[in-house]
Amino acid sequence: MKLDQVRPVFDAEGPFTTVRCDVSRHTEHSAHDIQVRWASLVKELDAEGAPPGDVAAAEDRVLAETHTSGAWERTVVVCGGEVLMDDLHPARHEDVAVATHGPLPDLADWAAESSDRVPFVLAVIDREGADVSAYDGWHGEAEMRDVEGETEHLHKVPGGGWSHRRYQQTTEDTWHANASEVADEVVGLVKTHRPRAVLLAGEPGMRADVAEQVAATLPVDSTTVVHQLESGARSEGASTEALWTEVRAVLDAERVADEQRLVERVAQARAHDAAAVGIRETLRALAESRVETLLIASGRHSHEEVRVDDHPGLRLPDHPAAEDVLPGDLAVVAAACLTDASVEGVTPELLADLPGADWCAALLRWEEPA
Repeated sequence: MKLDQVRPVFDAEGPFTTVRCDVSRHTEHSAHDIQVRWASLVKELDAEGAPPGDVAAAEDRVLAETHTSGAWERTVVVCGGEVLMDDLHPARHEDVAVATHGPLPDLADWAAESSDRVPFVLAVIDREGADVSAYDGWHGEAEMRDVEGETEHLHKVPGGGWSHRRYQQTTEDTWHANASEVADEVVGLVKTHRPRAVLLAGEPGMRADVAEQVAATLPVDSTTVVHQLESGARSEGASTEALWTEVRAVLDAERVADEQRLVERVAQARAHDAAAVGIRETLRALAESRVETLLIASGRHSHEEVRVDDHPGLRLPDHPAAEDVLPGDLAVVAAACLTDASVEGVTPELLADLPGADWCAALLRWEEPA
């Protein structure tokens, strides 16, 4: 994941107030629960010396109505009373409530978990058409399209004779034509949103037809995969619980597969001095602006201290650059952002398979200069 959206955050001089809070509103007690979490965060921020203006600005965002259902988390970064970042994203963990005030924004967990979002297109299909949506991640719907095809000669009827066979063929042609319309819409969303996966649910014959047409249209080198789901129906009142359970399972499997490929790339690249493993090697590569992709362990970051003077050339915001010691995880994310590197979260167990790994690694842009 590129860090373009948070690059302006690091232009501020700091210090920064960072808040991550579960803002889900899916029960009658949710508003009260958010208030309780916020009260706890205020105590933490007061203890860390956060300015009242920062606290007030963060409070306005955390307590604001999200107008969404389901599990959501909000990440807010404030500096000098100004909100530099306000990101509402699907929650991976319940009851998250973390607040810090310090020389760097606390965005390591946010970056790792945001990179886990798998964009996808979901089509729920019947013989008349489909409901097709593009999502930028779990629960993050970006665009929806409704496809309604031909309905004449839509159903086969029992009978016999030459005229009946012709009618049956006409019906099948209508189904195929409708499937083609759905496939065209799916491919259009793929071109626009570049999803990792296309998920097709609904009537088995139609979804198989759509799957075949979509797969035939994708470029040979496309990283988009097409899955047919067993759950889900387009009929009014159909339950969506089983559908979304299956969607989540497919996306989780794709995410793990992507992480495995990424770790394998690091292992292969290290044999050619094109990768760094562990905090020391990664910091050296960041100081040389050689990191293309920073890998950090999801949900398990070390706050070991990094002495800035030990890493000449390490790019950091102007204010914390004057600090002699910084939290390691926050320093590597800041340096990655300021050197135009991307960040990917990786399951800690996968990262641990790399010899010498701790909680971070990196793919490098070019060979080390002589």
